[in-house]
Amino acid sequence: MIKRILEQRIRDRVFTGKAIILMGPRQAGKTTLLNTIFSNEPR
Repeated sequence: MIKRILEQRIRDRVFTGKAIILMGPRQAGKTTLLNTIFSNEPR
């Protein structure tokens, strides 16, 4: 899997009570990045 530069920064901020906006061009891997981050989080 490709290591995303912003992955750790998003993980650090994900449950801090603020909204996170992930923007980028089509087919840049935004959904894949979020699926990767949230696949390991407890529900």
